[in-house]
This record gives sequence, C-alpha cells and structure tokens, in this order.
Amino acid sequence: MPRPETSRNLPGLGPFTAVALMIVAGLAGCGEVPPPHQAIIGKWKSNEKLTLMSVDRVEVMSPQTRAFLRDDFFGHLVIHIDEKASRTTHARDDFDSGLEPYHVVEVTDDYVRIRAWSNFFKNYDTRTLYLSGDCYYVMFEGFQFREYFCKDT
Repeated sequence: MPRPETSRNLPGLGPFTAVALMIVAGLAGCGEVPPPHQAIIGKWKSNEKLTLMSVDRVEVMSPQTRAFLRDDFFGHLVIHIDEKASRTTHARDDFDSGLEPYHVVEVTDDYVRIRAWSNFFKNYDTRTLYLSGDCYYVMFEGFQFREYFCKDT
C-alpha cells in the first residue's frame, strides 16, 4: 500500500533545496546587514577628561609638555564617520579635513583597524580605534597615552 504524501516540500524541489530557499527568502526580508564596523559609525567628540586621565599615567613626559597638553588642548576635535569616509572638524576654529576615505582592515570585539587617507598629511596610515563603551580611543604614539572620542549627539 503506498504511503500518503506527508512532505511539505515545494513541488519539484527536494527537501534540502526547499529549506535553502526558505532561509534565503527569510534573510532577504530582514533588511540590510549592518557593516561589520558599525561600532565606529557616528559623530564623535574628543573627550578631554578621559584623555587627560590617560596623560597623567604617562611617567616619562616633561613638565612643559604635560602643561601644554593640559592647557585646553583636548576636547575640541569632532569626527564624523560614515561607512566609507570620515571628516574631522575643530569645535573652536574653521578646521575641516574634508572627506577622508578609509577601508576596514580588521574588526574584532575590541577594536576596528582602518587604513585611511589624511588630507592634512597627504598620505595613508593605519589607525586602530579601540572600543571602550560609548567611546573609542586611539594611541597617541609619542607618549603612549590614549586620546578618547565619545559619542556626540
């Protein structure tokens, strides 16, 4: 006696093909997948307080350099990052870097590494943006302190 048809496969398709089509159709309905570097996209402002806390931990720094950095040096840069470019402005003067394209080199849970063009220096460099809550920081190479940038709305 033949068994009754209990399969819910689409006519003419095997069970694996039907499942694969349903998965693809389901994913297509989910909208766009965010870029892997979504964590850095947005508007960021230099955070003077967090940066100076990092400066204060540097042991080898002249008193003159420390005084210079503490005298209203940080807290003015604003960085706008979209999916493909960034733009840096200064909150107290007319500095505007213009659009600077970048591409993502590496993404982890802890950082996003990008290779970016600098309109100011006229070259490419690799930057690592270390994620820290609602902020990220970059290492200030000369003295190994962190310059923090926090979400700005």
